[in-house]
Amino acid sequence: MSRPRALEPVITASVRLPAKLMRKIDRRVKRLTQLTPGVTVTRADVIRNLLDQAINYDDAIEAKWQASFKASLPELEFLAAEALEEHRKGKSKVLDPDAL
Repeated sequence: MSRPRALEPVITASVRLPAKLMRKIDRRVKRLTQLTPGVTVTRADVIRNLLDQAINYDDAIEAKWQASFKASLPELEFLAAEALEEHRKGKSKVLDPDAL
């Protein structure tokens, strides 16, 4: 029996994976197959799921970082104004990166 058609367009991508990583994927395939009798779980299913989880996690971290940065803008603006004022008063000096 063939697999049902995908609900959205798909693109085939071939990747080379280290043998150690493939063994981990195969262990996950075996475990999921045992946990879901009657459901066929393939390497491609596991890889798709892991990629989706990783990308969603990365997106969530990025959104959290952006929100944190946005929340800190007033403090950063205050610190920048303070630094500029100190510079105008001659309390700063130019640093040579090569001399650090």
